[in-house]
Amino acid sequence: MLPELHGLQEKITFDSSIGILLHNNSISEDYPRHWHSAYEIIMPIHSTYEVTCHHTVYQLEENDILVLFPGCLHSMKAPKNGERLILQVNYNQIYTMKELEAALTPLAPVFHLTASTHPKVHPSIHRLLLQMKEEALIASPLHSSMMLAYFIEILVLLGRHLNPSTSKQESSNSKEKEYADKFIFICTYINEHCTENLTLDFVASLSGFSKYHFSRLFKLFANVSFYKYLNQQRIHYAEKLLMDDQLTVTEIALQSGFGSLSSFIRMFNIIKGCTPTDFKKLYK
Repeated sequence: MLPELHGLQEKITFDSSIGILLHNNSISEDYPRHWHSAYEIIMPIHSTYEVTCHHTVYQLEENDILVLFPGCLHSMKAPKNGERLILQVNYNQIYTMKELEAALTPLAPVFHLTASTHPKVHPSIHRLLLQMKEEALIASPLHSSMMLAYFIEILVLLGRHLNPSTSKQESSNSKEKEYADKFIFICTYINEHCTENLTLDFVASLSGFSKYHFSRLFKLFANVSFYKYLNQQRIHYAEKLLMDDQLTVTEIALQSGFGSLSSFIRMFNIIKGCTPTDFKKLYK
């Protein structure tokens, strides 16, 4: 069944207040380019499945797992015969879990894992998705809470094992763990204050490191430089404002933390591949 689209935005109606939908999908139907504010996890059970996200095509084989983060523009192409699990979870379910959100940020907007590329974590996430499938069929007492618990466990596994910094903690010393905890705090701070005039010197001072040492450690943790991460968060914030017809692009640029319209347009084009005006038209 095709999603209900408002422009390119998919409107998801969740069955319960817990905000989780699990589809055991076997329909040979393609899904046009769209986005939504939910997390989405796709796992083919029988046959293959094709997902295109930000112009990158992911050819999913049986039991491959693709994690799509909120706001990821994507389309899906189904084979003539096949079956796959499609899990959608309301972003609000983890919005208040700042530590988890910060640990997952380096993996966005999409992450592909297979049994061969990620042998330590893939079997556990595969098992949890199948348990969610069983739980959906049984609908036992506290069904919604159990489904949410499974999903949070999946996110924790992703954050612990696939984030370059936190994945080292299992075999690291206490100093490395202290660094990882500190940079989770730093990323959370940037996420919450990205629209403010944050500088490398100021944020480095929060960590207690010199800006040179901080820059090196931050890139190790987040896989991107401090300023690229900051701009990614500002653009993510701007995306939400661009859906408001009452605001001009200039107003959105200033409210998102950019000092000028030109710097906003340039950075938006680098990160999203289109101008803010084009984005605004697409998402109407």
